[in-house]
Amino acid sequence: MKGISVLSKRWGHRLAMEIQRADAGTRRRAIWIVILGIAAGAVMLRWFEQSLPALIAWATENPDQGAARARLLLALIGTVIVAPLAGFAAYLWFLGERISRSRRFPLPSMKVVRDTVVVTGEDAVTRSRFVKALAVFLAVSAIGMLCLLWWFTFFMK
Repeated sequence: MKGISVLSKRWGHRLAMEIQRADAGTRRRAIWIVILGIAAGAVMLRWFEQSLPALIAWATENPDQGAARARLLLALIGTVIVAPLAGFAAYLWFLGERISRSRRFPLPSMKVVRDTVVVTGEDAVTRSRFVKALAVFLAVSAIGMLCLLWWFTFFMK
């Protein structure tokens, strides 16, 4: 982390800014994570498409247990959707807390994929509030999805 002098385009004077340098290994890792995530999502979608007729047959084979099995499938789908969303919301909330406490973004322990200007003071706290607001939005979305799924299963007979 090295401070450099940058000419401000707006005011025409030099500013001393700290730059957190990019880590090439982190960039490669991020690209691989995105590629593997896309591949895993495609495999899961393909599996779901292939197993959907069997799931429907299983849910409807016994009329006495059809509603219970449909509720079980909705609970499974809800868990698959809501758990990662809630986990990411929790991660973002704790990240916002760490940014707020250190009054610095990116955090010193963070590795960045490109050279990044370090934001400190109130600007960093403002960023932490934005991250926390995103966490709240994701958590409310997860709760909303759970409520909708509960509503669907509640009216299933």
